Amino acid sequence: MAPSIKKMTISQESFDAAVKENMDDFDMDLEEAVQDAVQAFKIQGVDLSGIIIDGSNIGKADYVHPVVEALKKLDESLLCLRLENGSYLDWEIRHSEPEKVQTLFETAVEALEKVAELCKGPENAQIAVKHGVVEASLQSYHALKSYRTTWASLALRLLLSVIAEEPGKEVFLNSNGPQVVLEAIALEDKEPYDTMIRELSCTAANVIAVATTKNEKLKECFMDLGADRTLVTYLKFHAEEMGSDGAALQAACDAIRSMTVADDDRVPTSNAFRNAMKIAKLGAIDAFLEIMPQKAKTIPLLASLCFTLKSLCVNDELCKHFAEEGGLDMVIDFLDYACKYPNKIAARQSFALLCQLAGSDANKEAIVKMDGLKKIIRVMQSYNEEPSVLQEGFAVVTTLTLRSPLHATKAVEAGALDLAAEMMEAHSNAPQMLRQACQMVRNLNVRNPENRPITLEKGLEPLIRRAKDTYSICNDVGSAALRDMGLDDYL
Repeated sequence: MAPSIKKMTISQESFDAAVKENMDDFDMDLEEAVQDAVQAFKIQGVDLSGIIIDGSNIGKADYVHPVVEALKKLDESLLCLRLENGSYLDWEIRHSEPEKVQTLFETAVEALEKVAELCKGPENAQIAVKHGVVEASLQSYHALKSYRTTWASLALRLLLSVIAEEPGKEVFLNSNGPQVVLEAIALEDKEPYDTMIRELSCTAANVIAVATTKNEKLKECFMDLGADRTLVTYLKFHAEEMGSDGAALQAACDAIRSMTVADDDRVPTSNAFRNAMKIAKLGAIDAFLEIMPQKAKTIPLLASLCFTLKSLCVNDELCKHFAEEGGLDMVIDFLDYACKYPNKIAARQSFALLCQLAGSDANKEAIVKMDGLKKIIRVMQSYNEEPSVLQEGFAVVTTLTLRSPLHATKAVEAGALDLAAEMMEAHSNAPQMLRQACQMVRNLNVRNPENRPITLEKGLEPLIRRAKDTYSICNDVGSAALRDMGLDDYL
């Protein structure tokens, strides 16, 4: 991973000055001047997020961007709810002047809704971040949570829309956002059957997922604050409750997965593996095993369950535990379900999870004994027009046949070579799938010389050569496949 490099930033005034200079000195019209300024700053590596770049404010001394104006009104309304000690209106004051208090809160909510509406677009969201929307969202949550939970949920939903990009994440981290969000999730422990609190907790889990995606600092911060235990507790509650809706489980999946995937390419190392181990050992895998029979056939929850479990089953011990507790049987059943009710995302993620589980030698044997190879080939035939599904299917067969001549023989008997020839011909423009097919063909031949004439007979040599010559990512695996097919001119 590359080290983190902080981009240069400029002020709104600097950008506006550059536009005015283009207009005054080079006689450009407004649109041309703006485009030239944007291009010039981007060439210099300047981050323009949060800058008004549509030119709407140029030459207007009293211009206020709608987002900035809405945020100002929200700040003013929150100020009216704040007491001298820094807290917000309590029950005693509310009961003494109920109508006045109700009006104050409604004004704050109206302002919050206006900001949320304006922040639906990414450009406005970035401008809002630069003018304090993250801090305002957190303050709104504190002000509204004890008055009406649904209003507090609105504050967290606004937060969701403004922390997708890095500037918002950084402010969220520095504004004690993670602590606030974890406290919101934990509210469900006290009021487990309050539907409004459940909505709030679900939104908070979604905030964790968005905040920690591609941000290692926030993953670490949440883990340091105990997010692993909080999320597993949240997951277990919804696993045990038969009538739990899919939204809560989806949010739990997304949050746990975001904590356990090394997706921040700005840092040299990630603690995602350690996070996965900690979350798994707290009982997350067992909770998912309880959920799967109830909810696994709900699309798209099936895909999310598989994707999340793949990120948790990170070593041989955990893969074997999952299998021994019945998880492997369920994943094999998913393949049958994927044939009956086609959904390429669910099929792809089922294959990806199966491939992860097959990394354990014990699980390899179990999968093959369960006629797994035949089922995998059958699913791939059902998705013969979906290269992304085929790619994952070839990956599973590759893993199952690695260093196993017996499995390679069974794969050929199940039709793996026929399928490879057919799909490599049909999807010659899918390099990732072609690469994985080449790897599978190699495994089927490297320890099984009896498969080499069969492979040549199926016409795979020219298909592999074409993939190898067309796509650089197929070069090494294509050469290895040709070599292990017994061909001398494999380079």
